[in-house]
Amino acid sequence: MAKNHLFNCSEQPEAQNWECTVCVETYTSTSLPWKAEDESLICANCIKGRFQDALQSSLEWPARWGTDVLDVEHYRSASDDELYNAYKAKEAAVALEESREPEVPDGCTLGVQVQSCPGCKMIIALRDGCNHIVCTKCHTNFCFICGEVARDDNGSRHWTQGGCPRYGARDSDHAMFDANDDEEEDDTPEWLITEGNDPVMFSNSIMNWNVAMQVSSPATQDILRRFLDHRRPQITAQHTTR
Repeated sequence: MAKNHLFNCSEQPEAQNWECTVCVETYTSTSLPWKAEDESLICANCIKGRFQDALQSSLEWPARWGTDVLDVEHYRSASDDELYNAYKAKEAAVALEESREPEVPDGCTLGVQVQSCPGCKMIIALRDGCNHIVCTKCHTNFCFICGEVARDDNGSRHWTQGGCPRYGARDSDHAMFDANDDEEEDDTPEWLITEGNDPVMFSNSIMNWNVAMQVSSPATQDILRRFLDHRRPQITAQHTTR
């Protein structure tokens, strides 16, 4: 079924009464239901509520059912004139705001201190953590480094070598990438490499390791574990035979 048209206004059901599968309220056959692709019946009030929530909270904008955006024009009969007009007015205001270039705070650079969401243009700062950002306003997935839309699924290679780092700045010695299954690469961060028998360097590496494991995604944790398995014999020899 086409996006925005998840439900279509149904004819009167055969049963005298019908039940909304969302709110579980019972309606008479004179109240026309909206029918989903799986034949479940949805009442107009449940659909109307999504548009009301979107008007009341920026976190709920635009109106959605799951991950799909609802088109107020398609659901015109499920909303009264006041709700419809208010929603259309906000749509126009949001479209105007999104057409403007984002205002970057003085002293800040996009991709360094802040980044602009490609969905709603909101300026977002990242103090620490992963460079994969989910906008709290429009729920767009994007990369803090380059500002492009980036989805965190199995088919994405955005966070592998040659793309943007999962953690850290692009040119940082501490930049960390996801594993690339097509080729074997040494993604070992410099701070995890121990040279000689320096106990201070070894201690710092362990401390950084613990921090990285706490904040890393499962994919990055897998990189670190594989590195440790590969280096464990060498590290053990360096720091137990001195």
